[in-house]
Amino acid sequence: MDSDKDGKTCNIVEVEEAKGVLRLMIPIWTASLAYAIVLSQCSTFFVNQASTMDRSITPTFKIPSATIRCFALIAVLLFLAIYDRLLVTMARIFTLKPSGISMPQRIGVGMFISTLSMVVSALVECKRLALLLLGVSSVFTMVGLQEFFYDQVSTELKSVGLALYLSIFGVGGELAKRCSCIRH
Repeated sequence: MDSDKDGKTCNIVEVEEAKGVLRLMIPIWTASLAYAIVLSQCSTFFVNQASTMDRSITPTFKIPSATIRCFALIAVLLFLAIYDRLLVTMARIFTLKPSGISMPQRIGVGMFISTLSMVVSALVECKRLALLLLGVSSVFTMVGLQEFFYDQVSTELKSVGLALYLSIFGVGGELAKRCSCIRH
């Protein structure tokens, strides 16, 4: 292996491996932006929607509109247990794979459910159901994306894979703002 001024160069195999990883990850990263836009709805638009809802539990207690985001997070926590203990276990029986379903299948299911949550929210204006579906979609999509961007890179590129995963949500949130998908 040749070295440059810093003593750090990559051989041809490492360069080709990095190119292969990028060819694999860029389409997944780009497709994941739609999910990030959907997810960004939770932190802004849903709070605005909650402001117009009747959030009274008792005559003296009213749920603050900013806490509406907690319902999606509670759905994530509840569904993670169901996902890990029930769905993955059942999928292992049918697919004979240790992970149950593949990472792209997991991501696809999550994105499908997140799309469904937005359709349900738009057609029925059922805020609570949309939050539940969004929580369920987060389990599939976020777990799948984390695994995908971490497992599909070499040990030396793990931090790059995780940075790509996290950048989806930053770019998706910015795109949501620029597309006026989030109402202020």
